[in-house]
Amino acid sequence: MFKTPLRRKLLVAALAPLLAVGPAHAGLFDALATKPPEPEPFDFALAQSDPAKLVADHLEIKENGDGIAKLKKVAIATLQVRWRKDLSAEAVAGGAAAGVDKQLKADTALYQRLTDGVYDRLVKALTARGIEVVDASALAAQPAYQLGAKAAEPSGHIEKFGSLSVSNIRDKVGDSQSGSSLFSRIANDMGGVPYYVHYATAAPGWNFQGLGGVGDRIVEPGTISEKLLEAAQGAGVGVLMLGFEVRLSNFTRSETKGMTFSSAKVAVTPMMRTQLLALRMHPEGARHANSFSQMYFDHGLQVEPRNRGTKRRGLVGALTNGAVTGYPWIELDGKGVVAMEDGAEVTAVPGGFEAAFDKCMDAQMQLLMAAIDSKRARP
Repeated sequence: MFKTPLRRKLLVAALAPLLAVGPAHAGLFDALATKPPEPEPFDFALAQSDPAKLVADHLEIKENGDGIAKLKKVAIATLQVRWRKDLSAEAVAGGAAAGVDKQLKADTALYQRLTDGVYDRLVKALTARGIEVVDASALAAQPAYQLGAKAAEPSGHIEKFGSLSVSNIRDKVGDSQSGSSLFSRIANDMGGVPYYVHYATAAPGWNFQGLGGVGDRIVEPGTISEKLLEAAQGAGVGVLMLGFEVRLSNFTRSETKGMTFSSAKVAVTPMMRTQLLALRMHPEGARHANSFSQMYFDHGLQVEPRNRGTKRRGLVGALTNGAVTGYPWIELDGKGVVAMEDGAEVTAVPGGFEAAFDKCMDAQMQLLMAAIDSKRARP
């Protein structure tokens, strides 16, 4: 219909004043903007048959030195899955406001079982590629680890991730699920958004203190502990850290502020959403490097979600064929997966929840292994 950028711009300019004329037109735009969100399309079949074709659109791969070309054996130092507890959303426009308060119910046994399942998938996939997985206790036996390690919080503890957290930095790219106005979003991030943080039983939170102490953020991009690399050197193994985020809802909102009328609406829907935080692998002998440009290590691989740009929403997005962009999630519809009833905590639907999580995580793992395969030495 709108085949040229100029025609699109002219149409948007002609329609823009209607946003300020009053309730009659505002209702039309609200209806467009608050349609319940749908899962981002993802080719699960291709992820199983030829995941390399999906890597470029979903992952950003960074290497230093020899990367992981010479990696033969590795200890999984940390595998973390963080489950977002606060699933609330709000919209504010002028004197109008709307909001939905939703909290994820703690289910420690379920989340731990699923987190351990991710670890099992990882070990199986690495072993199939000829990479020996060494028990993480090999790191704990090293003097560097004993000097630098501190007691980790128990798996399933609640931690708030604020403005320095990668997951909330990503929220700024058209995907914020907390706050509405710029001021309230920044204020919310300063206070932090709570998550249930789970570690695999076999790879607990090897958190480190002192300069470079990173705590639960150890699985985020650009975060590394010098003591951890020293412990890996002492054990003669490589080291791997992996983290994911899970959210069980998504939302759309409308914030229309006119001269005589303002409208704010929110639509929230249950969903199984999974996103990579980061995968970092360092080969035997990798060392800490005090240079930001070197991502704090001299040899190794870092994989993180690819930033595909700014998400366009609402009327303008519809008229300009705005694509779903931003940081990619692998997600499924929440029907039969997540229970989200009025006045109650968000809970898992037995059977459907586990199946949806496993499907998303199988796809995540296939993409990660394709990234690893592309950077390993060939015979």
